Amino acid sequence: MGPNDERFLRWLREDIGSALRGVLSYHGREFEVYYLRADLKGDDAWRSNVRADLPDLVEIARGEHAASDLVLFGDFAGTVRVFSNAVLVQFPVSENAGYGVSLDTDVTPRLVGFMNTAAAHLEQERA
Repeated sequence: MGPNDERFLRWLREDIGSALRGVLSYHGREFEVYYLRADLKGDDAWRSNVRADLPDLVEIARGEHAASDLVLFGDFAGTVRVFSNAVLVQFPVSENAGYGVSLDTDVTPRLVGFMNTAAAHLEQERA
């Protein structure tokens, strides 16, 4: 994990607090889990499911980078998937790299503000 990753993770933990479930980065087909909340880390069944599903989630995220070509709505900041138990947010930072962030569903009312602030934070890191 590089300094930019550390700063982004620190910012996420401060902004989202205990609702932050997990954070990973991906580059090409490779990915690295940077953070997993303690209660999830201790759940063997959940961890097993995550290990099985993460490669597919990363592949889906990589495919969504094509959305950045849609200029009708402005700059592409990321993708949000809302599930009954979690919200998954994907932030692309280059052609084939980005972050996946998992949040508790109680952050959903703040989601648009969170997305805008996180995208600005990442843009600042790239500058």
